[in-house]
Amino acid sequence: MMSRSKKSKKPDHRAREWIAEANEEALFLDPPETYDAAIIGRTNGSFCVAIYDYQLLIDRLIDIEELTEEQAIDHIEYNILGSIGAEHFPVVMNQLPPDDDDSQN
Repeated sequence: MMSRSKKSKKPDHRAREWIAEANEEALFLDPPETYDAAIIGRTNGSFCVAIYDYQLLIDRLIDIEELTEEQAIDHIEYNILGSIGAEHFPVVMNQLPPDDDDSQN
């Protein structure tokens, strides 16, 4: 089971502008009110695209769209991850989980 953050991050609408400066054809997930808070960066290179955090996407769908965790995962897997690879489409990443040894220090 995935852990949820206690408080969802608020959307930072500057992210779209920052990414569009590097690639005016970059695509984003809509609506921004739901998804922009899950943008954690952008890729480098000639096809700069938005990077969304998978867990933050789940959290936003639960908090904003009032989906269950299972519904949120299904939505992401079918509607978002199914489009990855399309030109200018954003990347969705999972963060590396903390090392159990690090948490004991």
